[in-house]
Amino acid sequence: MKKKFKFYQKYDVKEYYVYDPEKFKLEGWIRSGHFLKEIPDMNGWISPNLNIKFDISQNDLTLYDSAGNRFTSLTEEKYRADHEQQRADQEKERADRAENEAALALERIAELEQLLKLNNNK
Repeated sequence: MKKKFKFYQKYDVKEYYVYDPEKFKLEGWIRSGHFLKEIPDMNGWISPNLNIKFDISQNDLTLYDSAGNRFTSLTEEKYRADHEQQRADQEKERADRAENEAALALERIAELEQLLKLNNNK
């Protein structure tokens, strides 16, 4: 990590952030002249370049966009996508059942019309 930090400092990186989820530790540095200067309190910090807010108050790192919307995690996105797929599958099953019921109803109507014709011909 020290080697990486030196690289970023040398090549004029504007901001540098490190999060350790096991230790629940978020650190950040921002460019000040030729050096990266440590950000003393990352909780509530708003990046001047990325315009995102860092929140570590709920025992986890949460990021917010400039409008205050929380960025979702990959796990949350996968859950949402899976949920949407399940909903789409259920909707398709309902549509298929309705189509089958309609086809059966049309068959039944045709049978009844045949019976009416036979009765009218007698």
